[in-house]
Amino acid sequence: LYGLYTGTYGAPMPPMPELSDAEIAAVLNYLLTAFARPPEKLFLPTDVAARRGQSLSEQAVARRRPAVPSARELAAVGSGPVPDELPEVGGVER
Repeated sequence: LYGLYTGTYGAPMPPMPELSDAEIAAVLNYLLTAFARPPEKLFLPTDVAARRGQSLSEQAVARRRPAVPSARELAAVGSGPVPDELPEVGGVER
């Protein structure tokens, strides 16, 4: 929602307030289930809606983020390899 432009994470993420709550929840859930440990609870559009209107600055967003783990820490988590092929997304041409 608010973006993140600090150098800590390698690339800037622009704010995307134009996305709907359902779209943001879908992206978050995809990332969590595809590239992280299975979440205890998936995001709902109402969870995203509750975060809107906070007017957070780049620095405030950065302070809320967890520390970037080292490669050794990531390997210890064992989240599994990234798949060679990604699933097809309806209505999107490659």
